[in-house]
Amino acid sequence: MASLLKGRPEAFSTRQAAGKALKKLKQALPSTPRRRKSVIQQLAKEHGVTFIEPHVRKRLFPQRLDTENVVKAFFERDDISRQLPGRKDFVTVIQNGKKERIQKKILLMNVMEAYRLFKEEHGEIKIGKSKFASLRPKHVCICSDTDQNVCCCIYHENFTLMIEALRKINKDIPYEEELLNLAVCSPSTLSCHLGECNQCPDVQEVVSNSVMCYLDSNSNFTCPQWSKASEKNNVETNFQETMISLTAHVRTMVKHSFIAKHQLKQIKNLKEKLNNEVLLQEDFSENFNIKQQNEIMSAHWKTSDSSKVTLFTAIIYSSKTDYTSYVVVSDCQEKDKYTVATFNRKIFKDTYDSNQPIQHVHVFSDGASGQFKNCFNLSLLTNPKLLHDQIQSMDWSFFATAHGKGPIDGIGGTVKRAVWRRILQQRVIINSASEFAEIAKETCPNIKIFYISKEEIASVREELEQYWNENVPKTIADTRKFHFFKQNCNVEAELEVAEVSMFSDPELEEQLVHNVQMFKTQQKQSSKEPSQHKSVSETSENNSNFTDFEKYLDDKGMVLDGDTPKDGNCFFWALSNQLKEVKQSQIRQSTVNYLMDLPLTKKDVLAGFLTESFDSYVQRMAKDGIWADHVAIDACSEAHQVAITVLQQSGDVVIGKNFDKKVTVGYIPEIQHYVAVTLKAKANEQPIQLVVESYYAVDYVDRFYVGRIISPAAQGFWKMKFLHQHSRCGVLHFLWPERPDTDTVHESNIFFGPVTLDGCLDYTIFNIEDIISAFRARTMPC
Repeated sequence: MASLLKGRPEAFSTRQAAGKALKKLKQALPSTPRRRKSVIQQLAKEHGVTFIEPHVRKRLFPQRLDTENVVKAFFERDDISRQLPGRKDFVTVIQNGKKERIQKKILLMNVMEAYRLFKEEHGEIKIGKSKFASLRPKHVCICSDTDQNVCCCIYHENFTLMIEALRKINKDIPYEEELLNLAVCSPSTLSCHLGECNQCPDVQEVVSNSVMCYLDSNSNFTCPQWSKASEKNNVETNFQETMISLTAHVRTMVKHSFIAKHQLKQIKNLKEKLNNEVLLQEDFSENFNIKQQNEIMSAHWKTSDSSKVTLFTAIIYSSKTDYTSYVVVSDCQEKDKYTVATFNRKIFKDTYDSNQPIQHVHVFSDGASGQFKNCFNLSLLTNPKLLHDQIQSMDWSFFATAHGKGPIDGIGGTVKRAVWRRILQQRVIINSASEFAEIAKETCPNIKIFYISKEEIASVREELEQYWNENVPKTIADTRKFHFFKQNCNVEAELEVAEVSMFSDPELEEQLVHNVQMFKTQQKQSSKEPSQHKSVSETSENNSNFTDFEKYLDDKGMVLDGDTPKDGNCFFWALSNQLKEVKQSQIRQSTVNYLMDLPLTKKDVLAGFLTESFDSYVQRMAKDGIWADHVAIDACSEAHQVAITVLQQSGDVVIGKNFDKKVTVGYIPEIQHYVAVTLKAKANEQPIQLVVESYYAVDYVDRFYVGRIISPAAQGFWKMKFLHQHSRCGVLHFLWPERPDTDTVHESNIFFGPVTLDGCLDYTIFNIEDIISAFRARTMPC
């Protein structure tokens, strides 16, 4: 009407008169928009006025619609966003005119980083930053839109925290991804990321040239870090310690970050090419604690196992779009290999009952050793009919540490939220796991819910214990570093293992094949001490084994260090040879004490590797002459805070990699015997003559210091005053610190000298390369 009045100004003498008339008309119109519109249209029709409807674009071009679908699918990928598992982690969206609750996902990077990654993968798609950001699905949240994020990766978190703290000092320091790319070849290969490439840049040089050059060498650096005790604290380090710590972070992250991304890429690609096979992704969800609406005080503070419900979530994919979601509910609180096998039997039974033509099963899970990644579970790959009689073959892939989140976490959150909503509405009363399962079936019709009692699990436990006692699974050396296991079709009871999965990646196919190793899954006898009564033929065979092992040691620049007794205590004898002044009986006792003092949760995890109860195992291991298995060796490493390198011809294994102190033993698997070893240089080295007021190089585990002997102390100890070193133009210089740095060291740690200093105040050492070589020789090969 306003345009009508303005279009005919001769009807009113002034604009003010037209405005007053319009105001009176508006006041007379109905209050609701629909009625106002109807009256105006009727008046216009009576006075011969026609309206021109504005043009509305009713549909998008097909190519634009495809672009939007690609962007939305990109945001929902598991390597771009992480599924949140909590029952409160959801958003409400309107789909097809109806409200629907969708489980949240958290973006693993900021939107601009996601945009750069999208353009790298889809360079042919033209889309701007603003449009890309606007297409982010509502349930894919940025970090600032979410509550506390838990169950994160300690490696990623500590690396990110350190880089963020460094970038606050200088913005020119590269981001995490940029720094990792600098540490490998360009373009990189599988061997680069697994630390096997000889052409990759030296990590310490990369850190020095890309990061440390921006820092003040005389100042300290502080950043928050997560410890193994699950505590987050501010850690203060000097320049040298910062460089060592960051170098270690980069070395770890080059491999860990690659494996995390590779495994997510493998499961994504595998879904797209399934043919007469299925993909099973599974994990335990967080327990559901049974509560009631309007609880009385005593009920609210009551805690018991009967109020906890175990939830096991799984998805079976038969194609990218055809999948079935499962939740297995149980009153059994033990989450071990027997529970997993029982739940998998139930899921496979339902899958095969659907008459799908399935020839092969792929399994993906996290690497929890007590539940999934142990020799017992992996031995089932060579006999999958123990899980279902129609399974022809299986393989099992594991995600990188703390990177197993996926759609299954959303399933657990959905079920718990649906049941909890019924409880809050006071529509149901739940007091047991079986009742939870019944309500879950009603509230989540699109998810298959099964209930399995602890009695059913006990029955399966008895069956599998008998099988594993008759067919004792053989431990796979350094199981943690492998993420792919499958049956070797050509050899019975043998597994093919690799550090990463091997599905649909043509660029890495040849490298992956060379990455495969073979391991037997069964051994003829249990891991007990070998018999001391040998026949003549056995003795001859043993000598041959020793000769082969000595050749292997010779290639590594090492030799046998004496004759290690074959009395069942061989591992402890070999270790006592390295841990000076500690008897083998003391090492065994400290190992047993460590096992006894473990918290109950860790004991339950270790029980997954045993064929007997944990307590009976510890009692047996305390006896003299009992052979040390992998559980005892791992406990020994933790008890003495030492990294143990086990040299063996099938491949060296490092236990306790994060400890600074390092020792090395040898192992001959053919005769189940550990031996003491040492470097050739050490076997032939002459003792250093120590003189007061002379300078010597001292081994401090991960570095060496040069210092002057001030005076002798008791029992082989010497008091020394140390210089501090720094690098200038690639040359090591030595200075006296502002405050005297003195310490008392044992003569066994003084490895080179006497040393001659050149200069005044700022010193150099002409034979520094000899000191560095001698120090490297003291570091046992890993």
